[in-house]
Amino acid sequence: MTAQSPQHPTNRRLTTSDLRKVSRSEVAQMHRDNLRQRLEHRLQVAREQGDQHLIQMLEVEQRQTA
Repeated sequence: MTAQSPQHPTNRRLTTSDLRKVSRSEVAQMHRDNLRQRLEHRLQVAREQGDQHLIQMLEVEQRQTA
């Protein structure tokens, strides 16, 4: 099991051993950050493609997760 660490200077993937060293709240925050980053990327791609329906759906999702 690995997780992406957006706050790590090298943005390297964390191993299960690394995750055992961080608190549950830190892991939860990393998870929320990753979800936010993926949502932002999906929204950017939808805007580039001009997909208005997807943009609206992603904006709703963004408001719900804020």
